[in-house]
Amino acid sequence: GCAGKGPLEGSGTKAGDLLLPDGTAVGDRDLVLRSYGVDYILIGEQHDNPLHHQVQARLLRALAGLRPAVGLEMVAVDQNPVLERFNRGELAVDGLPAALDWKNTWRFDFALYRPVFEALADEKIPVYGLNVPQQVLDTLRRKGMSGLSAKDRKLLPDPVIFPPQAQREELAKVFRMHEAMRRTKQTPTGDAKTAFERFILVQSIWDTGMADHAVRLRKAHGKPVIILAGDGHVRGGTGIAARLQQLDPGARIVLVSPTSTPEKARLEG
Repeated sequence: GCAGKGPLEGSGTKAGDLLLPDGTAVGDRDLVLRSYGVDYILIGEQHDNPLHHQVQARLLRALAGLRPAVGLEMVAVDQNPVLERFNRGELAVDGLPAALDWKNTWRFDFALYRPVFEALADEKIPVYGLNVPQQVLDTLRRKGMSGLSAKDRKLLPDPVIFPPQAQREELAKVFRMHEAMRRTKQTPTGDAKTAFERFILVQSIWDTGMADHAVRLRKAHGKPVIILAGDGHVRGGTGIAARLQQLDPGARIVLVSPTSTPEKARLEG
């Protein structure tokens, strides 16, 4: 299940703890036990929070016995040949930033993600990119579907699953925040309605694409898939999880999300 409200955090909790929706602190072993027989485990993050990535790395090590595969929001599907080399041990962690052109494709400091990739290498957990290539998403934001080449269109999920009303309302809040930031920078915003519909389109393609490739990965791998993604795609189950439930009916899903206190994580499912 996906709890809609954040937990009540007990005074005895500490940074990096896992909390159940009712605020009860549990250990990593509880997550492992809850994950037996589960098809997808989604672990959210704030991209620039070092502790979130340290917790992700810790949980990957704890869950390694499930023999999972890992899917990343941070890497696009067209970069998977690089990750295949990493999975085979032909490319070390130090070689990933250049091989993935990380600075230009994801932009957040690779050092934040180093603990995650070190855990993957140490535990020999195969990892794959799930995302639509960034240049395709950028074109969609600027020009909409009409701006895509035939080659780019083949990289999109089909069909695109648009958000339920609850997620659309949350996305509207995010969009208004982005628009306010652009106005502060005196950046032209253009037609607000068109910009919002493109924003919804991009988010829908983003979530559907990651879910679609995660389903393919689970079917190919035959084991659970752990998805690491920004918490906006994880929290409440309206993003990736909602698409997984449509694309893989009956799938069992666990969500791990940062709480309102970002040093702790909420365990749902």
